[in-house]
Amino acid sequence: MSPEIPAGARRDPGALVVASCDPAPSEPPPSPAQKRRPGARLGRSRHPAVVALVLVVAAEWWLPSYFDARLPREESRNARVLRDWDRYVASTSVPRKGELRVLLLSNSQGRGPEIMADRIYPSLLAARLTAGNGGRPVRVVNWSFASNRVPEAIVLLARAQNLNPHLVLAVFPPNWFRAEDLQSPLSRLESDITETAWFYRRRLPRRFRERYLSPTAAIRATFARYWPSYRYRDLPVFALFIRARWSRRLFPEAIQGPWFDLEQGRIARERLASPPRLGMHAPSPELVAMFMEAGSALAARKVFVLQPLWFPVHPRYETTVAALQERLEGGGWINWNMTGAVPWNEYFAGSVHLTQAGHARFADALAPRLASLLPAVARP
Repeated sequence: MSPEIPAGARRDPGALVVASCDPAPSEPPPSPAQKRRPGARLGRSRHPAVVALVLVVAAEWWLPSYFDARLPREESRNARVLRDWDRYVASTSVPRKGELRVLLLSNSQGRGPEIMADRIYPSLLAARLTAGNGGRPVRVVNWSFASNRVPEAIVLLARAQNLNPHLVLAVFPPNWFRAEDLQSPLSRLESDITETAWFYRRRLPRRFRERYLSPTAAIRATFARYWPSYRYRDLPVFALFIRARWSRRLFPEAIQGPWFDLEQGRIARERLASPPRLGMHAPSPELVAMFMEAGSALAARKVFVLQPLWFPVHPRYETTVAALQERLEGGGWINWNMTGAVPWNEYFAGSVHLTQAGHARFADALAPRLASLLPAVARP
């Protein structure tokens, strides 16, 4: 308070006024609990949420690098079997100066899981074609994997526009164009190549888009392309299946190999009491049409090869083959029937997989036929 001035006295303007030293009223000091928790007024969940967010971001950055450094890589085939196809296709689709490019689409026979990568027939075929091509390198881009259903191959043909191949080689059995594939959504297929199909929808046939693509395909494609660890979502389960035998009781046998190649029994052919028989049915006209339309966008010679088989064929085999070849020829495909190119004792027991000798024999059978096409397709 200011000192009191008596009544009737004049106040000297130059007089010094001394203010009171009494403290002004203020808020009570913070409690010790508030000092320890400066963010208490903002809620107790603020700090755990921030920590959790930081951990999630760190894991999303670290896990892909961790897995990529430890999983195998191969150029002549996708070492990750049925997974990580988006990255593998992108890495092998870059054209190289001066080379001739042969795109191979096939099933597990073309992948050769039991054989070293440099001894499967795609690798041997590249070496033989390069040697007979005056030294100009021939690269065989191997996009083969187990099953490889028609919708998956159509997506691969759409992706092949980036590769710009000189030759396209499709090696499949005649019963490949199954009508049941028209009823299966893309999410039910074994490989993950169709997960990003939405980004290439303008390259896909209209009938393919109408049948298979939906708004959910766009969401799935966004996750697959931009969520760093999404493509590894099932890897821990399969790694546990491979490394811990006790865990195999928890999972069915059907989920053994999306990421890894497992050893397969090599039983002598003579022990097979009743060899399998290739089932036959008429090829689906709609699937054949979509397949040819996807291939027509490529400025390449296209060859459809009936893959080697060791077991007896169905009585309707010749009829089915004739109907299929007629349709393919109408779309500009060359047809080669190489069902008997490899003898029965050069297959692994109970499957269409070739032994090392079988891969070499099939490469020897394919090389002169393909070499005859190279001069016509050679371009800068």
